Amino acid sequence: VVISLGESQKPALAALKNALADYYAAKEKLDAALRANAALLTVACETHLLDNLRASLTDELRQQMPWWLDGTLETLGQRQRETLTAVMPDEQSWATVRQLMKERAEQGASAEAEGRSRPQDRRHDMIFRFPRAPMAMAASTGSFAAGEAEELIWDGPEGATASMEPNATIPDDALVYLLFDAADGSEMLQLQGISVVLAGVGSVVDQRGRAGFNAGALRAAAASGASATLTVGGEGWTYNTGSLRQG
Repeated sequence: VVISLGESQKPALAALKNALADYYAAKEKLDAALRANAALLTVACETHLLDNLRASLTDELRQQMPWWLDGTLETLGQRQRETLTAVMPDEQSWATVRQLMKERAEQGASAEAEGRSRPQDRRHDMIFRFPRAPMAMAASTGSFAAGEAEELIWDGPEGATASMEPNATIPDDALVYLLFDAADGSEMLQLQGISVVLAGVGSVVDQRGRAGFNAGALRAAAASGASATLTVGGEGWTYNTGSLRQG
């Protein structure tokens, strides 16, 4: 069927074609964004939403359902549950956590009763003191088990400290972070923007009060025999313990 259009209708037809092209381009962009964040969509699997949507489709649409209704999200959700179960701390680790929290609470109550300030944990105590569960999901190869890393510590002015936990499983192109803590255990957010040099490798303190270093660059520095010298804003911090060769 050929429909003849008058000259007055051609601009409207062109506008319609452009609108359809924009619609399909936006649709493709939305679909790509949804696929890139499919892991976040798996929360729908915990409800009846996907089943209800499938039930509302016509017979024709059921023959070729969109990817988010064809079982993809359910498969991804199951894979995520299995992975999380595998890397979660075991019961003994949680028991240790509860015991440490109980001890801290008792210490705090005792301090208040004696008129002293409550003791403050360094923000990473909960990481270093608790038993390390397998971290295969976050590792490039192998697992992150107890004994594979040693905490590195530098002492700064006025009781401040900088600490890092090297990890042999971190890929060379990833970042390993140096954490800064004041004497009272609080984050040193005031260091944001300050230049930091560790073993000749440079970085800048971010808005969270930490400096990220390229893991490969630090490994190369350690392999070359570079000392664990740390300067923060041009001021040297005293190396306390640990070895860059650990990770």
